[in-house]
Amino acid sequence: MPADQDFSGCLELTKTQAVQKLRAFYQTPLSPGCYLRIRTRVKLVSAAFPTVSIVGWPEAAGNGHLTGVNEAGPVTSLNTYGEVVELSAIVGSGNCTGVESVDSTFATLNYSKARNVVVQGNTFNAISEPIYNPCILEHTQTWTVDFAPSLPFNGRARTVEAVVPVGAIQSGSANIYELQHSQAEQGGSGSQVKLN
Repeated sequence: MPADQDFSGCLELTKTQAVQKLRAFYQTPLSPGCYLRIRTRVKLVSAAFPTVSIVGWPEAAGNGHLTGVNEAGPVTSLNTYGEVVELSAIVGSGNCTGVESVDSTFATLNYSKARNVVVQGNTFNAISEPIYNPCILEHTQTWTVDFAPSLPFNGRARTVEAVVPVGAIQSGSANIYELQHSQAEQGGSGSQVKLN
């Protein structure tokens, strides 16, 4: 289409098959530890409400198909006519364990003042440990709780809003009714909470 109210110029695709594909044939070599984000915007103008996703074709040595890896980004349902929806997928040479740092090009993050870092609208692909805020963890048989894998940007465990035991707190077979308390910013990196 030469013109559209949301896109200055775009491609209009008519769905004629159960799975309709729009392909781009590009080879993008990825070095170990590097990740590529692919983004596109789509809009449904008529017909039945479909689901859409970004899919890649991983190539092995010798131009063959690499099996055993994720090939598709998250599936998004289009349920409103005329709404522009952005799709995103991340391609990488391996799984990333988690969010490691904040971009410090212009300033660093002051961990002693950072509170309620909001993480919204993100999709985690090939991330084994996504971050959470607020971070709620269950633990048993230990009084030191490590939040490090779940905190954004190497953050610190600054406060504890509540400790809720499941059942009576016991020592052996005897119940203990002493009220517990917490100590935040414990451990070498300040990412642990000690419950006393």
